[in-house]
Amino acid sequence: MPNLKKINAITEEAYLQGELASTIKHELIDGRLYAMAGASANHERITGNIYSEFRSHLKNLPCEPFGSDMKVKVGSNFFILM
Repeated sequence: MPNLKKINAITEEAYLQGELASTIKHELIDGRLYAMAGASANHERITGNIYSEFRSHLKNLPCEPFGSDMKVKVGSNFFILM
């Protein structure tokens, strides 16, 4: 099947510019935006505990853990680590 132009696809540049003004966080996957839901209290407890373990494990190493809300680019897609 030939590559078809994506209908209503957004460019990386438009996505990044829009995120600067948006009050809602989005992921960009294959040219489409996906709004991200807020996290629950239990989700925050779990991620906090995992972050704490990673931070302890990586102490004195050249790696750095992040807790949440980091935008990661994989190919032409953008994901938000939560």
